[in-house]
Amino acid sequence: MRQRPRLESAVTARAARMPFPDAAPYREAAAFYRAAVSLGLLPGAVAVRWADALIERDPAPPPALYDVSLAPPGDALAVADALAPLAGGPAGTAESPAVVRALLDLVWRDVRAGRRRLADAVAVVHRMSGAMAVEEPLRWEMVALEDDYSLAAKGIAGDLPAVTGIVRDWLARFDGATDALLGDGG
Repeated sequence: MRQRPRLESAVTARAARMPFPDAAPYREAAAFYRAAVSLGLLPGAVAVRWADALIERDPAPPPALYDVSLAPPGDALAVADALAPLAGGPAGTAESPAVVRALLDLVWRDVRAGRRRLADAVAVVHRMSGAMAVEEPLRWEMVALEDDYSLAAKGIAGDLPAVTGIVRDWLARFDGATDALLGDGG
């Protein structure tokens, strides 16, 4: 396994490649990893490994990849902050529709595999609807889903088993979106 570059070598590498290479090819993946780490859908170590792999295979990686590579993998905030320059904007503004679908796929994968309770999945969907640049039709679906689930779970309105099926079917729509976004690059 490749050792992480020391800070001095990362700084030297940056200076040697002025002007900085374009980070555009990595923008969507960086926005995906930043949001996934921030939402607790992926550990920071996954994003760090992604950056490490890109550094190994790209002859002139963007300098910001070194910051991600050097971020403490167990510190989600530090990893998310390191991903910000690559992601192309502040959190909540840089997520494309493909990134949002890929994040919903991660939620679905966790539910399907039994790693996340449905109530927790609905809470993540609700957080995404308010904290990300989600297209309006999808945002309203997310809000309605959370409302319907919460009302049924509290016994106020709706049948919980029926709503549970609706939530699972809705999440299943996003199956495969992560692979579609990242392809071999993720």
